[in-house]
Amino acid sequence: MKTSIIIHGHFYQPPRENPETGLLPKQIERSRYSDWNQAITENCYHANCHSRYLGPYGEIKSIVNNYDHISWNFGPTLLRWFDNEDPSVIRYLQDADRHAIRETGHGNGIAQGFGHSILPLDSPSNRKIQIAWGIEDFKSRFARMPEGFWCPECAINPETIDDLCDAGIKFVILSPWQAFSIEDNGKQKALGSNPAPCDEPFWIKGTNGKLAAFFYDPELASGVSFGHLLRDADQFYHLLVQRRNEATTTPRLMHYATDGEIYGHHEPFGNMALTALIKKIKDGEDFELTNYGAYLEKHPPVRTAVLKKGDDNLGTSWSCCHGVGRWFRDCGCSTGSQQGWNQKWRTPLRNAFNRLGNRLSDVFEKEVHKMLPDSPPGFSHVILRDYYKVLTKRIDIDQYLASLSIDQSDRVTMARLLCGMKNCLYSFTSCGWFFNDLSGIEPRQNINYALFAIKQFWEFLSPSDLDMFLSDLSKAESNIKAQGNGKQIAISLCNAIEGTSEAVIAAYLNHLIDSRQMLRRYGYFQIEASGDFSEYLLTNSTTLEKRAFHIMLDYDERTLTLTNLSPGKAFDILKDNSLRKSVDEKKYSFSSIPERLKSLLLMRIDDSVCIHEKNLVREIGHSIEMLGLIAQSTGTTEPDIDYALPFRALRQFFNTDMDTIISEWTDNKLFIARIMTQISSYAPTRTKQLLNDLLSGCINRLAALLFKESYSERRMNFSYDLLRTARKCKIEPDITYMQDALYPYMMDKRHDFPLMRNMLTDLNFSTQG
Repeated sequence: MKTSIIIHGHFYQPPRENPETGLLPKQIERSRYSDWNQAITENCYHANCHSRYLGPYGEIKSIVNNYDHISWNFGPTLLRWFDNEDPSVIRYLQDADRHAIRETGHGNGIAQGFGHSILPLDSPSNRKIQIAWGIEDFKSRFARMPEGFWCPECAINPETIDDLCDAGIKFVILSPWQAFSIEDNGKQKALGSNPAPCDEPFWIKGTNGKLAAFFYDPELASGVSFGHLLRDADQFYHLLVQRRNEATTTPRLMHYATDGEIYGHHEPFGNMALTALIKKIKDGEDFELTNYGAYLEKHPPVRTAVLKKGDDNLGTSWSCCHGVGRWFRDCGCSTGSQQGWNQKWRTPLRNAFNRLGNRLSDVFEKEVHKMLPDSPPGFSHVILRDYYKVLTKRIDIDQYLASLSIDQSDRVTMARLLCGMKNCLYSFTSCGWFFNDLSGIEPRQNINYALFAIKQFWEFLSPSDLDMFLSDLSKAESNIKAQGNGKQIAISLCNAIEGTSEAVIAAYLNHLIDSRQMLRRYGYFQIEASGDFSEYLLTNSTTLEKRAFHIMLDYDERTLTLTNLSPGKAFDILKDNSLRKSVDEKKYSFSSIPERLKSLLLMRIDDSVCIHEKNLVREIGHSIEMLGLIAQSTGTTEPDIDYALPFRALRQFFNTDMDTIISEWTDNKLFIARIMTQISSYAPTRTKQLLNDLLSGCINRLAALLFKESYSERRMNFSYDLLRTARKCKIEPDITYMQDALYPYMMDKRHDFPLMRNMLTDLNFSTQG
């Protein structure tokens, strides 16, 4: 009998966007990645869509979508980021889910709480919203009802079980240490210090309902997460076989669950180890890969487990031995804080958000009743729950408000209130309490969401509401004296540039840099400009609010002055500790411009000076040829020249549209090769890296076209010639995405002709059977 084996990955990143703009701020300095989502996507999320299985000499034998073979859940906030930044990941997840349904009758994907809040600590209404939004996000992407649900941090209690049952969920995955007892011969037997059995599912009960629970194998999970089992797939497979053979009776099921980021991010190349492990399992005689839904259909629970109640009877989780204390008190769980540090700040932070959340919920309910006086009690919860239709982009906010029969005059107000409630829910993201100090990026982000929620509700709040929130935050003290307390952190956050101002500055400076291309969208904002580009009208796509501004640049003072032309609507949040006054005029220095926008503007400046001049590459190529002749005659081996212009010549050539590049390649190839050789031989390291990035970008664009469109011999010839030319010039561009794009053609025998075989060889594919 083969043992069923399930590998589960919990893939998640918290919401990182600036709530003012919907754009991620720059988070990583001196890196080609702007933020953590980009970095982790490349080496984990995207890498697992196209994971390499290598031969003995490092050649690529196959490229595998790992999501085809494992169980997984993806956080909705991460999937929303993929929508804009790398939608191909979502397509591969959808393919994987369909593949699993064809193979087993059940999809590999399961849903997750929308904002990754700790469900047992949520208010009853918030918990229901988090579950409903998570399920609806899953349904919108995978066109089916999820069978399973990943409780954030595996946090669960009887009320959470009831809500999951009411929502139609069949099973959850839990830590074996969360079980207090299991049924044995009809009676509950306490587990003591032992983990729950992981070779069968158990029923777990709430007050009114019950779910199946799979308790994962703790040794395998720990070995993968902390024991580096992914460094050797052979050793890992032998361990699985050993564990199976040593069992008293052959287990029907072996399974484990970990953070998905271990497969390539926390453990470099862990995705490739997973690919090799999958192949060994599929080729062997001991195991069969499956998923939880398929296993549950064949082997429903026959016994019941009772979960631990946790400290204060609030429930349990997989990352706090005290229950769920890690997310509301100084329980002792941390990520290894410095000596003398504590996490007492967790309690006042939780209290501040709870009290604010209750206040905003009361206001929301009151305002809904005003706008819809004939609505039944509790209708505000229905409106917020069904806001998922907007979040999942089934309809836009205007269509949603129209469906509620809300008067046109009230629609901006309702859109702002819904946006505020969403941000209030985001303020409960679990990461805000997980780490060591209040001043970390995660607590700051939660505070930022709460402040933005206040901003959306401001016309219905009083100064005392803000004072109450700030007072609650002041009781949360950082371990770093210079960071102060939560109130001081809130003030520092809100002294940053406002989202509308950032959008206007972005559009205005973009116009000054390159008047040919107007910036028409910046994050949430749609942008219209006056004829002289001194006035701008912004429309916020999430709140429908329109704001008009005049902007002026003072070159002497090096400041930008923005005048609000929509008086009474703009507020200077927490400036001088006040939300009391409307602000009609603001001045900004260039140092106040966010790093993300500065990077964008610098790229536009760079683009603007790389205007396509057809003969520039030839002229510089000729000059470099002459330089070589002179250098040889004088015995000079390393000419002292400025490489900025030669690089710009290449940049202007490769940064135009692909058809133009290909059509002009043959006539300019010789000159381009001379410039590339000169740069790769003598230029500073920084210039060499820029050249490598430039060529990698061009090859990636070609790969993207291969993904989107059918095979093109013209493009393939150019790709082959470009890669060969670069390598002759001692440049090794990144070919990862080209490998991904060509692999399907490699598997299709209709494309088995000399050019394709040569290209595959150059891309390090094994061409042997």
